Amino acid sequence: MTSCFADPRFRRFVERGVERLTQREQAEILLLESGGRAIGGLLCLYDRHGNRFVYQAGRDPNYEQARVGQMLNFVAVRDACERGLSFVDYLRGDELYKQRLGAQSTPCWRLRVFAPSWTSRLPYHAFRLCRQAKEQAAALCPFSRKWLGK
Repeated sequence: MTSCFADPRFRRFVERGVERLTQREQAEILLLESGGRAIGGLLCLYDRHGNRFVYQAGRDPNYEQARVGQMLNFVAVRDACERGLSFVDYLRGDELYKQRLGAQSTPCWRLRVFAPSWTSRLPYHAFRLCRQAKEQAAALCPFSRKWLGK
């Protein structure tokens, strides 16, 4: 399996973002160590209310039997309780480990962000036009079946 950090552009983006957010106390990395060596970590982000969002996780595959991921999750939740945080959000997805941690499914919002230039707005408006056409076609489907006698 290839890591998302194999792409140097994505890696730079995350490194720069974490550096800036850490300066504002909106990000931290929780590490699990063995013999003074990091064997796993969680990159956590925080909103202005101090709520924790687990953005990225990683672990040394040589420690698979030690259940490093599970230990990191327990540490993250326990630490959040000790700090008095309202919640720990593991973001989107319904993976089994999240269910085992007692996660509750909540609706997600999809947000599209684009630059103010016309070259950025053009694909956005094309996307919206296609989406509206698809929705209108779906709405007409029951009527077309009636008219065609199907």
